[in-house]
Amino acid sequence: MKKITLIFLALIVVLVGVGIFYHQSTRQPFSYAPDYSWIAGELYYSPLEGGFWGIRYGEKGEDKYDGHFVLGKTLRGDFKDGDLVLIKGQIAEEQMSIFMAGWIYKVEKIEKLDNSI
Repeated sequence: MKKITLIFLALIVVLVGVGIFYHQSTRQPFSYAPDYSWIAGELYYSPLEGGFWGIRYGEKGEDKYDGHFVLGKTLRGDFKDGDLVLIKGQIAEEQMSIFMAGWIYKVEKIEKLDNSI
């Protein structure tokens, strides 16, 4: 009975370890420049507040912007929810807007990244 219990526990440890490794290895390359002049992350579309695009570039609580920015109502180009992108731009100086979901980022250039990373 002890041997079966040990095998069972070892199997659980292995499966949990594989799950953690899989989660970390499938996490996309979310990153940003120290001055936020570029951001790499995942686009999302929210129907709230009349609809807006945003980018998730980090974990909630990772920085003072909570790992995401609001990009606005429209994006130039053919983008969809979940696309991995590299955005060049800056945090908007003027933060007064209809969007209350987060800080506004002014996009200068946006390009799709390979989603198969």
